[in-house]
Amino acid sequence: MHPTVFQRNAMHPTIFELNAFGRCRLPGPQGRAVLRHLRGGCASCRAALSAHLMPWLDDEPAAEARGTDPRRHGEALVAEHLRAAARAFRAAAKLAAPPAASADVDRALALLAAEGPAAIGRMPRRLLGPAAVEALLQLTSTLGGRDRRLRLRFAELACDLAHRETGDEDRWRDLRCRSAVELANAHRVVGDLRLAQEELDRVREELLRGPHDRLVAARLLVIEGLVMTDRWHFAAAQELLSAAARIYRRRAQIQDLVQAFGVSCGNILYSLGRFDDALYRQSTVLQMLDREREPLVVAAALHGMCGALLKIGRCRDGLDILRRERTFLAAHFHGEHAAKSAQLEGRLLYRAGDIARAARSFAACRGLFESEGSLYRAGIASLYWAAALEERGDWDGSLARIMEGTELIMRMNPGGGVYKAAMLLRTAKQFSATRDALPLARVIEFLYQAESNPDARLQSFLA
Repeated sequence: MHPTVFQRNAMHPTIFELNAFGRCRLPGPQGRAVLRHLRGGCASCRAALSAHLMPWLDDEPAAEARGTDPRRHGEALVAEHLRAAARAFRAAAKLAAPPAASADVDRALALLAAEGPAAIGRMPRRLLGPAAVEALLQLTSTLGGRDRRLRLRFAELACDLAHRETGDEDRWRDLRCRSAVELANAHRVVGDLRLAQEELDRVREELLRGPHDRLVAARLLVIEGLVMTDRWHFAAAQELLSAAARIYRRRAQIQDLVQAFGVSCGNILYSLGRFDDALYRQSTVLQMLDREREPLVVAAALHGMCGALLKIGRCRDGLDILRRERTFLAAHFHGEHAAKSAQLEGRLLYRAGDIARAARSFAACRGLFESEGSLYRAGIASLYWAAALEERGDWDGSLARIMEGTELIMRMNPGGGVYKAAMLLRTAKQFSATRDALPLARVIEFLYQAESNPDARLQSFLA
């Protein structure tokens, strides 16, 4: 063993080396030495790494591992941990040596950043190939929630360019599939789940026709999982995301894995009411994320942690995270993401007893949704505010917010159940002799779900 590898103890890695290995930040001789040490049978070091290795464990061993003492694992589970450690080491090696950037892609990116979509019409012919498509795909992922319509336009352009070419068939086939998947995701982000699913169905049919890159299939599964999540079909979503995670584990793709395993699956666990599990997922993968490479995923994980902390009553911990990360979140959360963050802060502040600051956060949330044109969500933001006031016994203040919120929702000309729920809420709270006759929290839950789930029925929430 190299004398500089384990300096503190000749037999064991230091806790710093173990933590770095678990976060995929220990490539080269040090990482290989830790891997050899684990394979040598050290139960204590394997136990110290257990939580870090969880994302790299396949689904069934991971479920078993969470409920057992790492020092007393059977031989089969020890072998699974060692396989997980090997995957973590391979991912560290990939992170240590990122692929060299293409000069043509960089040039196309620069032109698109300076001129927007119009740059395509003035781009040199040599760039109007894979370079332009790759640049457009990068822009669709880095825009995040900052400009959803521009993101959609870039994805459309990537699809258009990718479908013009027939040369180098395998490469262009993958580019066409990747572009269509990102176009589906862009449709999802702007709220058109029907078009998103249609694009995904076309890509799935194309991939079934012949050999393809497994990472393209994994991305397809992730976006399908997100569409299913938006439709509140959580069992199907979890299956799709788990299938994608299995591919990412075997290909040692750390950033993609932590997004599928931690952030997206964490959100599903939250929606299912498994708040402790959601918090565990988010906090585990947060240790593995690179803030510079994946700032939007880090921001989503932080937000997910705060939401779970709210639900399990640890509001002070959630507020501490928001305060500590305020600058980072402000830099990367825009539009509706910023509005959701303000709403979460308002709910945390209210639960923590800071009523005045909670009111300011709720007002900011409503204003941000309105500025984005999301009147429906602005209305729900007012209803959350009303619920907080109602809990304090401020009936007049709560009624004012209910009238305001339902008015915003009605301006969207909703149909069916949403219209009935809004009118029932207005009537019950304004004229009922017992103003708590209709449970406001359950109506809010219905309205929140009904936006993207046409199968939602108010009666099931009131039962």
